[in-house]
Amino acid sequence: MASPVDLNEVYNHHLQLQQAIIKQLEALCPDGTKFVKVDVPTPEGVINTCYLLERTGECNDVTDPRFVPIERAGVVVTLAKGRKMPSGVVPTPGTNVDVEIPPAGVTFDAAHISVMVHPRSPHAPICHDNRRTIVSYDPQKSSSDWWFGGASNLTPSLLYKEDAVDWHQGIKDNTSEFGVDSYHPMKKWCDEYFHNPHFKETRGIGGIFFDNLSTKPHERLDIKGSDTQRPKSFEQCLEFSISTMTKLWSDTYVKILRDRGFTSWTAAERDHQLTERGRFIDHFLACDIGFRFGLQTKSGSLTAMRLILPPYAQWVHDPEFEPESEKAKLKWRFSRIQ
Repeated sequence: MASPVDLNEVYNHHLQLQQAIIKQLEALCPDGTKFVKVDVPTPEGVINTCYLLERTGECNDVTDPRFVPIERAGVVVTLAKGRKMPSGVVPTPGTNVDVEIPPAGVTFDAAHISVMVHPRSPHAPICHDNRRTIVSYDPQKSSSDWWFGGASNLTPSLLYKEDAVDWHQGIKDNTSEFGVDSYHPMKKWCDEYFHNPHFKETRGIGGIFFDNLSTKPHERLDIKGSDTQRPKSFEQCLEFSISTMTKLWSDTYVKILRDRGFTSWTAAERDHQLTERGRFIDHFLACDIGFRFGLQTKSGSLTAMRLILPPYAQWVHDPEFEPESEKAKLKWRFSRIQ
C-alpha cells in the first residue's frame, strides 16, 4: 500500500537537524570532547543514526581549560519501516491516555529524532526533546494514515526563575508562529504527560507535548473547534515539528546551557542533582509510553534508549537537601497536578 507522505523526507530533515544540534553543543567547548557516531544493534527494517558525547573527563573546575560542561549527550535519529503493532501497548493510567496508539495488527512506518543533554553542573538543566512522524496502514480498510508527535521538556536540578521564563517564552513564541492556538493546549498536555502518578509529582518544569497532529479534528488541540489556528496539513505539521525544535535549541536551550553550564557547585548540590536524575530515570522507565512503544514494536533500540540516560544517578530514600547556595533554595520539584 502506497504511503500518502514521503517519510524519507522527514528522515532527511531529522538527519540535518541532528548535525545542527551537534554543532551547537560542540561550540560550547570548541577544544573539548567531540560527539562520536556509535553503532547500535537494531531490528531488521530499522536504521539508527546515533551520536554520543560522553567520557568528557573528570575535571569539575569550571575555570580549568579541560572542563567540559556536558557529562553526556545523545542525539538519535531512527527510521523504522514495516513495524507491526502488538497487543498490550497501553498508556500509563492518568498520564498519557490521549497518546495515539495504532490498533494491534496495524503496520506502520516511523521517523524519529530524540535529543537528551545531561550537563555536569547541577545549575544547568537537563533538556529532553523529541519529534516523530508515523504512517500507519490498515489492510482491512485498505487505507493509510499519518500524524506527528513530539515533546520538549526542561528538567532543572536547581531552578533559576529567569531560565524558566526564557524557556517557556521561547517555546510559546516559536509555537505560536504556526497558529495562535497552538501553544496553550500543548503546554497543558506537557504538564500532564510528564506527571509521575507513582510519586504524585511532575518531571521538570514543562514545555510542550503533542501527538496525533494531523489534518483530522483533535479533541485536545482544537480548542476553538474548526476555527482553531494550528498546523494541519502535512507540510505545515512537518515545518512545525522541525522548526520548533531547531529554534528551541538555537534560541533558548543553548543560551541557558552557556549561562549555567560553567557554574561551579558544592558537594550537596551535586548530591541533589544525582537524586533528581534518579527521579528522571524513574519517569522514563515507568511512565514514558514512547519507551515501551519502541521496545514492543521493535521500532527502537534498547541500546540507543540507554545511551540518552544520565551516566550517573542515585536513589535515596526520603532525601533531605540543605543547599549552601541561595539559588539552590529554589527547589524545582513541585506537584502542579493533583
